[in-house]
Amino acid sequence: MNLSEILSESFNYPLSNLKRMLILGILLALNILIIPAILSMGYYIRIIESSFQGSNELPPFNEWGKMFTDGLKYIVVLLVYIGIPAFIGSFIGSMIMFFMIYTYLSPNMEIYNFMAILYSLIILITIVPYFVSFMGITRMVKEKSVKAAFEFTPVINVIKGVGTGRYIAAIIIFSLLSFLVVLISSIPQMVTGNLIIIYGVSIGVALFINSYLSAFGGRLISQIYQEGLEEHQITE
Repeated sequence: MNLSEILSESFNYPLSNLKRMLILGILLALNILIIPAILSMGYYIRIIESSFQGSNELPPFNEWGKMFTDGLKYIVVLLVYIGIPAFIGSFIGSMIMFFMIYTYLSPNMEIYNFMAILYSLIILITIVPYFVSFMGITRMVKEKSVKAAFEFTPVINVIKGVGTGRYIAAIIIFSLLSFLVVLISSIPQMVTGNLIIIYGVSIGVALFINSYLSAFGGRLISQIYQEGLEEHQITE
């Protein structure tokens, strides 16, 4: 399938079972609590898993213990791919702030060049792992092993199989949609101080938009992974 076909199929996927999408929305609405948050992550993993098994419908909510465990595995992978790089990026960002103050007080071209290198490092350390993490998580599900998420050569090969440009485009689309959801959620806080309205909008977004986006994202990356895996095997 080309990218437009994958996107189209993934956009339709969350509507395959509205009842299950609503249950996912309830979990996401309760994300302020630890257990529902972990369960919603576990269900995201289940979406990927059921897609690999050939299902075209949102998976059932059962085996809650397994779903909870899968959610914990998801968190571990995210911490390595995104948490640690974000921490390092924040440290480098603090260095940049220090040098900005220093150059303001005493302009120095060598410091400017060094700051440019630091900015490049932040991009390399934070953005690249973010893009790769989607296929790392999907490989973990495919191989049923957390360790598999960090086997970078197979992960990169899948991305190459998809086509780096197509892959980046798909992740950017998903990321922009996620950003749009965050923006929608923050609008009430910017226009009113009414807590009832703020919480009401947040719950509504979680129930109907976040749940849709989560199901869409899980389906999207599973489809991309399978496409990339098949293409890589053909070219081997």
